[in-house]
Amino acid sequence: MILKEIVIENFKYFKHFELEFNDSLSILVGDNETGKSTLLESINLCLTGQLNGRSAIYELSPYLFNKSIVSEYIKKLREGQNVPPPSIRIEVFLDDLPGKPVHVSV
Repeated sequence: MILKEIVIENFKYFKHFELEFNDSLSILVGDNETGKSTLLESINLCLTGQLNGRSAIYELSPYLFNKSIVSEYIKKLREGQNVPPPSIRIEVFLDDLPGKPVHVSV
């Protein structure tokens, strides 16, 4: 299977992030604290259902949510707005050659 694309919303560093991968080679380059490890962690979470080597159910934590999304949510609650709580969305698109594309989401 070939990793084609990933979409991440509200997971750690990423408020909204989309990336299409090259079919033959993709290289992640960036300064410290720019989300490289979070990107790899989100792919692992989506494909295995695990965080830190354990089932995600046992690793759920408020620290998994993007800080700005949480701040916006709390601000709206304090203003008296009735808003749904933040959510995390991770979608991974795979190309299962020669079959149909595969879509996995958390």
